[in-house]
Amino acid sequence: MTGDISPELKIIKSVLRQRHLEQLKAHPRLVATPVRAGPPLYAAKDDIVQWSEESKAQISQGKANRVYGGPIGSPLDLNNAFLAFMESATVYLRDTSKVLDAVHKYHAGDVKEALRLLEDSTKAIDEIAALWGMEFVQICDLPERHPDGHSFMVGPYCGAFFPKDFSGHNPFIGIAYKGTSNFGEFVNDLLAASTVKASGRLWDTEVCKGFYYPLFSTYTSTTNADGATSTMPFVMVQQAVRDLITKATTHVITHVTGHSLGGAYGTLTHGQLCIEGFGGAGATVGDLYTFGGPRAGRSDFATLFKASVAPPTDEGSTWRIVNYEDYVPKVPASKPLIPVSNPFIHVDAGVMVYKDKFPVSLPTELGTRPTWSVPTAITPHYTTEYYKSLVFATTGKPPRKAILARPTHSTGLSTYNMARVKDTLDTDTLKLLTGAEVSFEPAHGGFVVGKIRYKHFLGEITALGSLPEVSENPQFFCSSLEALYGKETHAVFSVKDGKTVEVRFVVDDREVAVARASACQDVGEAPIRGVGNWTFYDDGTLAALEENMAQCAAGVFQKV
Repeated sequence: MTGDISPELKIIKSVLRQRHLEQLKAHPRLVATPVRAGPPLYAAKDDIVQWSEESKAQISQGKANRVYGGPIGSPLDLNNAFLAFMESATVYLRDTSKVLDAVHKYHAGDVKEALRLLEDSTKAIDEIAALWGMEFVQICDLPERHPDGHSFMVGPYCGAFFPKDFSGHNPFIGIAYKGTSNFGEFVNDLLAASTVKASGRLWDTEVCKGFYYPLFSTYTSTTNADGATSTMPFVMVQQAVRDLITKATTHVITHVTGHSLGGAYGTLTHGQLCIEGFGGAGATVGDLYTFGGPRAGRSDFATLFKASVAPPTDEGSTWRIVNYEDYVPKVPASKPLIPVSNPFIHVDAGVMVYKDKFPVSLPTELGTRPTWSVPTAITPHYTTEYYKSLVFATTGKPPRKAILARPTHSTGLSTYNMARVKDTLDTDTLKLLTGAEVSFEPAHGGFVVGKIRYKHFLGEITALGSLPEVSENPQFFCSSLEALYGKETHAVFSVKDGKTVEVRFVVDDREVAVARASACQDVGEAPIRGVGNWTFYDDGTLAALEENMAQCAAGVFQKV
């Protein structure tokens, strides 16, 4: 949707899309990210539409401010942070499958269809931006290269938000990075984070390798006849801003934002922009707003960042917003009792937000040595939880409507009554597994878990959903396994540590549930992928258990 923007801006958006396709064309073996277990971190489109309606005042004020709080040293304007958060939450809604389809069409020479598909991949984002009187355009992807030659489109990408009236009196550009869609995999990567010296960039300091390379690398195709080379994503961001500001009649202010992994990319981007700007273009490098972002680098990076981004040379501030009890901002960290001269620390300045009280400033980490701690709850990292806290921060009141932390785009989202499901499980499941011990209860971090004990096996069925969110109502939401039967779905089978069978249920490339069974003795290799295939092994005992687990899944999640 382009709405009432000028024809010139429509042309620029088309140019940016084609440049984006050229970048992805240099990855001849581009594939979707592999499905991994774990809850989604982002809100559904309907949630964000609701937020947009409920928070018009904050969005309007953020736009009026151009998401800019003034020269460095100015206090945090929470309305600016709110609009930046809305941008960070909305970029999760891209349809990656359409991006891949667009790349395939582009490789085949169908440029018109490729551009249409790429534009259509952000339809949900465009519709929400329109509610704010704004536009959105994709800039680049940050694919993850694999040693065997293919490239995973793991999800992180960059896009730009700007007002529809970009040639008016208050033009600004929001550079927004999409974060990770999987919490568990993300945290595991961060706990084992390694660094690289950013030679020639970022003050030659040590930053996290997993954040640096996707942002500051190029990729040359060795299989395409033309040997296409992708443009560095950071350079593509600079190019996009230079193109857009040619249509502004007054000075443009930019800001950078991102949630989760997007916050790390945003931090490195903002740091390098403070060094070189937009290549001579007339745009101010304004504020940085990150939400639940991890530490992007070590002490030398944070120290030189603060020393370099200081008055009177720079015009924007850096703000990292942390939701109470969010674990991600605590990683990566040093291991306890092991001396480290250059530990992982955050760039200043931090603010903690709460869903029931006003924000407080966080102490600086400069000169400290944060150490590793045990991961805590997942839920505080959700964008749904950040929304609640930012609403309270800006209004002194909680959101008017309850927000459910639920998976987006999942099929068969159904309502169940807790008491009746428990009754069903106690009776029906015991008929299927004589001697089985069954329990069904809410778990921490947005899960509802059913457990089945049978001899030396422990089966576990996990549904995504947050029971505490609707604690006053005896109903909860989860993705129904029953709804998967007879539909175009698949289950991904794997064995972990030689003892645990894991089954991930996938619909339209979206994981909706996971089941696990652990044995006290080793089991063989499982098929990599199957469609409705419940016979995994020749071992009759294990095969019988898996068949019973399939039947139990229908019983546990029987619709009432």
